[in-house]
Amino acid sequence: MQGIKEVIERLKTIVSESEHEKDPLGFFAVLYLQVTERVWLGIQNEEFEDNARMERLDVIFAERYLEAYQAHRAKQALTQSWQAAFKAADDPRTLILQHLLLGINAHINLDLGIAAAQTVGQHKLQLLQADFDLLNKILADMVEGVQDKLSKASPLMRVIDWLGGSHDEYLASFSINLARDGAWAFAQEWHKANSDQRLVLLNERDQRIAEIGNFIARPRAWWLRLLLRPIRWFENKNATAVIQLMRAS
Repeated sequence: MQGIKEVIERLKTIVSESEHEKDPLGFFAVLYLQVTERVWLGIQNEEFEDNARMERLDVIFAERYLEAYQAHRAKQALTQSWQAAFKAADDPRTLILQHLLLGINAHINLDLGIAAAQTVGQHKLQLLQADFDLLNKILADMVEGVQDKLSKASPLMRVIDWLGGSHDEYLASFSINLARDGAWAFAQEWHKANSDQRLVLLNERDQRIAEIGNFIARPRAWWLRLLLRPIRWFENKNATAVIQLMRAS
């Protein structure tokens, strides 16, 4: 793809497809579309240290998701991390929040570090860190902002928010900050590695991130499974309606 506008149009297509097909994979696509539109606004307002470089990062980063999505649709090989995310769409027990976390897990924990290293090429990776962190802050803000919308589709989320008090508002940013730090460390490893080493790094990290994804999709702790059960009972099962709710301004 040539630029971020093309990314936005492709994401809009996926959202529309998902809405038409009642596909819960559209949940993450909506969030990603909103994040990308926010990044594009930031580029236009020159919020980043290097706005042209940020557009290049956004495109390279998005291509990894778009290629994974297309491979899934075509039943072709893809990374284990994205397999864990896409597989959950076939399981009606998967909550809306789990779909979002699975997409974030694969895209930040695996894809972002690779995209960052590819963006700078032979230049110093450290030059990208401030914009890298700002990109993750935008994502965390967008995830927090979608909480009110999700509570309409998943009513018991309001109860959990109330029980969590002031702590729950930090949950999204805390989780994404942890992922960001791991992604930056992975970017540093990837940047200095040769092609053979990168293949090993990719396989090892992909396996670890897929394990996290499997835990997100099916928690092992009995108490967590028990907590998720009533949330699932009262959650809106109509994927099209949820996508439309998430798209609403």
